[in-house]
Amino acid sequence: MPPVDWKIVAAIVFALVLFFAGWEVNGWRLNAALQTEKTAHATDLKRVSDAAAQAAGEAIAQHDEDVKRIGEIAKTYNEALNDANVKNDRQQRDIAAGNRRLYVSTIHATVGDNLSATSAAASGVAAETRSQLDPATGSAIYAIAIDGDNAIRQLNSLIDACSPN
Repeated sequence: MPPVDWKIVAAIVFALVLFFAGWEVNGWRLNAALQTEKTAHATDLKRVSDAAAQAAGEAIAQHDEDVKRIGEIAKTYNEALNDANVKNDRQQRDIAAGNRRLYVSTIHATVGDNLSATSAAASGVAAETRSQLDPATGSAIYAIAIDGDNAIRQLNSLIDACSPN
């Protein structure tokens, strides 16, 4: 066996020790950098999570306010509708019974038979008169007006519900 050159062996061992020492030091540095990134990531994640929780809380609070406001609008609408229905029912009964009379304006032409009411009114030769409606017709016309008033109430409530105030 040839003689062992201990200088070469020592150089190889020294190189290996330096390599593994460098490897270990580099590992410590990488672990420190990784820990810094983990900490930064956890901080960012916490910040985003807190912001999302706050936004969700604000959205829930806004929703609760909106539900309360819509409930108040619905209550006001229902009260107004009930009051109007009581008044309208009473007036409807009075009209149907003949206790309340409804009149319409009519134009009566005062010149020859071949002159229409429109042309007579335009020429100024017509006289305006009032005609009383029979209870059934008056009641039917009043019912149409009630439907229109109820539709207006509904639309006003919808406008109130949709407005941001």
